[in-house]
Amino acid sequence: MTASSPHSFANSSPVTRSEKKPNSSRHQHGAKLVKNRSGNPHKHNVDFRDSSRRDDANLLWAAFPGHSQQAVAEKASRALGVTDRQVVNWLRLENDMPSWAVKAARMYVRGVEYVARKIEGQE
Repeated sequence: MTASSPHSFANSSPVTRSEKKPNSSRHQHGAKLVKNRSGNPHKHNVDFRDSSRRDDANLLWAAFPGHSQQAVAEKASRALGVTDRQVVNWLRLENDMPSWAVKAARMYVRGVEYVARKIEGQE
């Protein structure tokens, strides 16, 4: 390649380190990072995960009411196509409920509410 070639690297501008670095207190998408004073680098994620798991367990209890955890697990497992053990893990907050299962449980609740409104003559 010659210096006069349009593909020559000699004509390109060098990369400099003086380019402005992004603000280190902001995530690349603009979300401001908050200092975690607990000392646990994953504390915020753990709190969010626990809250999400509690919401999912409450959804299962509402969608598939029962007198015990096992009764809820049996109903939910049949409706969602998973094992009783998996539902028990969700109810005990041991595992995250996958988004497809959350959506299916919500749709089940909506369907029951729709039928109840039809029976009551509201729609």
